[in-house]
Amino acid sequence: MNLSQEDYLTLLESKLQALPTKERTSALAYYSNFIQSAADENAAMAELGTPADLATEILTSYVKKAAAPPPATQPVREGITQYWWLIIIIAVFAAPALIGLGGGLFGLLIGIAAAIFSFAISGVVFLVTGIASIVLSLFVLVQNFGFGLLTAGTGFVFMGIGILLIALMVAISKGIFSLIQSLFRKIGGRNHNERFEQ
Repeated sequence: MNLSQEDYLTLLESKLQALPTKERTSALAYYSNFIQSAADENAAMAELGTPADLATEILTSYVKKAAAPPPATQPVREGITQYWWLIIIIAVFAAPALIGLGGGLFGLLIGIAAAIFSFAISGVVFLVTGIASIVLSLFVLVQNFGFGLLTAGTGFVFMGIGILLIALMVAISKGIFSLIQSLFRKIGGRNHNERFEQ
């Protein structure tokens, strides 16, 4: 029986319908490559036998492979329980470092919060002082024009510093919150991806 390569593979595919799609596609790709890479396609197909014989051979091989017991592997839980003592020792020795690290991070967060709070308080104090100086300069202008202008100028400078400190506090707060938010997203995203990979 003289078949073209396409006819041979079509017949083979029809005989392999019992195989899962992935296995069938893989087998067809392998034998298509085998026939194409041969110097003589007809000789290669003759060597493989009829599509029915080849399909029987592939199906038999698949059934044997599927029926074979999986390789003996040690369950993960047994591996962990064998080393429980090692985990306990590591936890005991790492605890002081982790507590120190946690305390340091907590202190850092308190320091950052105190700095932000001090910027806010300083900004409000400068702003209120500036407004008070401007109001005071209105009364001083009547008695001493030069000193009144100096007081008003000082009030405007204090107001500017107050507004600058408040704006700086808002910018630092936004930056810190966005940094914390992005860290939580990265941590949450990694845990989410790890759950899907398992």
